[in-house]
Amino acid sequence: MFYIRFNLKTIGKSEPLFKNTQNSRQKNALDELVEHERSKLIEQVFGIIYVIFIIGITLAVLLELKTEYQIDLFPGINTPFDDVYREAKNAVTGEGPPPQ
Repeated sequence: MFYIRFNLKTIGKSEPLFKNTQNSRQKNALDELVEHERSKLIEQVFGIIYVIFIIGITLAVLLELKTEYQIDLFPGINTPFDDVYREAKNAVTGEGPPPQ
């Protein structure tokens, strides 16, 4: 006797006898391109964040040198950053304002 198996999931769906491999190759190439561009974008974003972080650390070191050791690269010029840094440092350490 013949037994015929029916897969209910595939009834009514037509599948080509030969799969088009060129479309799958194009899709793979496109996926690789998108992944490459995404990784480049992430690398650029982290590079910018790194540069901003280094500039911030450099400014903090310069302000610390100015307040603690009275080493001023630009004598006579006080910026608002100096005041903000001094107030933030005094708030964190609990010290009063430094003597003028």
